[in-house]
Amino acid sequence: DCSGRTLHLGFREAFGMSPKAYIKTLRLNAVGRDLHSAPEGTTVTDIATRYGFYHFGHFALDYRKMFHESPSETLRRSRQRR
Repeated sequence: DCSGRTLHLGFREAFGMSPKAYIKTLRLNAVGRDLHSAPEGTTVTDIATRYGFYHFGHFALDYRKMFHESPSETLRRSRQRR
């Protein structure tokens, strides 16, 4: 048996972030992958909501921090390459 706090601290020590931050990172990566392969007509909002992002201002800031571009830039760039 271990406390929630002990588990949280162990997770942070192993992964360098909290469990919540880790899950957000997984979700943002999934959005990024989907934006790179999104079919014509798919919007950033479609993909963001698929992964549980509903506050689009926060989502866009977190996405930019992680990928150094906006989600719409990723989508536009991936479509230009095809």
